[in-house]
Amino acid sequence: MNKQYLLWFVIFLLSSIYPGGLFAQSDSNTEPQASVLNPNLKFPTLQAYETELKEPGIMFDGARLCLFAPKRKSQEAKIIFEYLLKAYDELYSIVGMHTKYKMVVYHFPENSEYGWGGTSECTIWYGCKNLDLDQQEEWIKYKVPHVSGYIEEMAHNFRDASNAQFGWEMIGWTLGIKTAKKVAGNPILTEQVEQTRIGQMETFRRFVSAGYVFPKDLPANLCDRIHAHILWMCENRYGPDFWQDFFKEIRKEQENLKAAEELKDPDRVRNRKYQITIDCFDRLAKIEFKNLLKKNQISLLTDVKSLHPTDPNWNRKFLGTEDYNKPPGTEDNKPESRDKPVVDIEKLPPLHKAAYGGHYQTSEQLIEQGANVNEKSINGWTPLHIAAIGGHRMLSELLLNKGADIKVIDDKGRTAAKLAEICGHNGLAEFLHSKE
Repeated sequence: MNKQYLLWFVIFLLSSIYPGGLFAQSDSNTEPQASVLNPNLKFPTLQAYETELKEPGIMFDGARLCLFAPKRKSQEAKIIFEYLLKAYDELYSIVGMHTKYKMVVYHFPENSEYGWGGTSECTIWYGCKNLDLDQQEEWIKYKVPHVSGYIEEMAHNFRDASNAQFGWEMIGWTLGIKTAKKVAGNPILTEQVEQTRIGQMETFRRFVSAGYVFPKDLPANLCDRIHAHILWMCENRYGPDFWQDFFKEIRKEQENLKAAEELKDPDRVRNRKYQITIDCFDRLAKIEFKNLLKKNQISLLTDVKSLHPTDPNWNRKFLGTEDYNKPPGTEDNKPESRDKPVVDIEKLPPLHKAAYGGHYQTSEQLIEQGANVNEKSINGWTPLHIAAIGGHRMLSELLLNKGADIKVIDDKGRTAAKLAEICGHNGLAEFLHSKE
């Protein structure tokens, strides 16, 4: 055989073994093929699970998801596992981020302390009855397992990974329902969701009719029905890309959302994440998210969880103390509030650019390398002015700690606090006013 033909024959054989191509380059930036397990996982192995279950078990394992079940229910567990794999991929396509750890689903008898249902730290706990497909109306009529509960719990973990904060659980609930309808849709689930939406809409109507007070005959832990209905209105107004576009904005803010953890106090951390989250919603065209919240007397500064609505003394309103004690000059109807500054990022020096994007670590590095925290650029803006325009609280604190002058005015005589106020960043405006 001709040597040249022999060489190409060998290449052909090797290429069939290496589907990526014989000469394919490895990409060090590709994400890992599997997530890691939570190091504090209660039952990390099949043996540990069986010991607690007290009967033989089975484990289905994937790159991002692992499911444990009694072996006697292996057929049903495999069906559910396959639906949950599809749900994970769908949630990832929306959020654009993986869960913190590999998702693990356990099934235990209902009388077990672990058979209660719920989720925490990428672990989902469910009773074995969820595996009784022959008892489920959805399976009997449509051969679709009832998995919306699992998917909602998984969605909460995606929300946790994104650090988005709005309402008690309503981002996770909404993502869960949206995903369940796509991967396990059936008429029964559709009817259940529709009835839930009707209940949320009626609660919202009563809330508005009562002067923006949550109905007193409803349990306080249902208060985020109000947030659920607002999100539903926004999704309908914006269109099918609402959630994907929202999470695009959330991904841009990861540095600021993670920096919020430095505030330590749970309420302050939550409120800062809430403020960043509503900024992200507000960037989406057509929905005018902040105006919608203002119209319905929902705080732009304080997350509902930080209002502690389950406490007996909650006034059933969605405004915090900061909303009643705004600093002078922060009224929303001032003429200059409509004259929002426009930033030409290409004309900004490096530190200003980092400040505008909310890039905390980059800004810190530039300052350490000698960048002037009081340098003026276009329109007489210092990095602090730019951070204020972008609504970046943690970055503003960094600049102030590094010597930024809070009293510097721009070419129109505006301080950083005033610019934050004009741009609708009320929490940041209040903070900056307090430093003047």
